[in-house]
Amino acid sequence: STCRALAERALNYDAADDKSTTSFGRYAIMDADRVVSLQHIAVAGNIALARYARWEAQDVNATNNGNNNRRGIGQETVVCAAGTSHSGYALRDYGFFGEQKQMQQDAKASAPASSFTILAIGFDCEGDAEYEKFLADMGLDDEGRPDMRQYFVRPRSKQELAGLLKAFKVSQNEVDMDGSSLEHAIITRIATKFVV
Repeated sequence: STCRALAERALNYDAADDKSTTSFGRYAIMDADRVVSLQHIAVAGNIALARYARWEAQDVNATNNGNNNRRGIGQETVVCAAGTSHSGYALRDYGFFGEQKQMQQDAKASAPASSFTILAIGFDCEGDAEYEKFLADMGLDDEGRPDMRQYFVRPRSKQELAGLLKAFKVSQNEVDMDGSSLEHAIITRIATKFVV
């Protein structure tokens, strides 16, 4: 199956649950190439949890009788990791929702099909077994999983670095500042983008 179909399945994995509870939308998958470190995804997850808690508090006080049409925590983490408040752009760039266009471009250029390293996230799992079940249901339970710590510290191409700088609207000067790095500049950008 395509990465986009897989991403849609992950976002709706627990859709059978009552959507008014915090258990809905706890899972997501995303393109790991767009994440610079485990701290990047951790900061995005914490921002998403804080935003989600604020939304729940607003919904309790709202007159809509608790109807909650908000994104799930998994999708909100993808949006926060992308550093944009536009969920369409975030899902296109991080959640494989622009994959069809990329496949068409690859076919026109007679290029080999794009491959992706997928980062799967789950919130409030009751243990490893629940998360492993999610991975198995998504078809991601094979033994070929990369060590993500090693994956994030791999050398990146100039094209990949330029794409990250552009995506996060980070300048090379911000990266080159004394004591800074690409990781620090991007984490600072997403942390200041989403003020709770």
